Amino acid sequence: MTKRNLLLSGALVISLAGGSTMLYAGSKNSEREAYRAAHQKDVAAMVQKLKACPDKNDPLCLSPAQKNKLSLAANTSEKLGDFEKAGIIYAKLGRDDDAQKMAKSCEAAGNKEGQGRITEALKVRADALILSAESQ
Repeated sequence: MTKRNLLLSGALVISLAGGSTMLYAGSKNSEREAYRAAHQKDVAAMVQKLKACPDKNDPLCLSPAQKNKLSLAANTSEKLGDFEKAGIIYAKLGRDDDAQKMAKSCEAAGNKEGQGRITEALKVRADALILSAESQ
């Protein structure tokens, strides 16, 4: 191979590597945008629910019967080892400490996706509470 061919093949490898990096970076940006859009949609839905709540002092907007039913479901899920489901329900109930405990249990069990979903449920609820308080 001549020196020119070596330089051309080296340039081709570098340009392909650069293109791959750009595609990867672009796909990561797309994922972030999709996450942001889904997060904002979930927050907006929860804000609307909180605004429509007859009791403006209730940050959960759940009846006592609904709270009891969800609490029982969370406890049952936790006992059965379904930490993801229990954590999401605890987040809905505003029991952040219990939800975070379930997220840690998911992590310990190797369920990173479940841990992420619980963390996201906590973030959505926190953001919705802030936005609904600001709009009153």
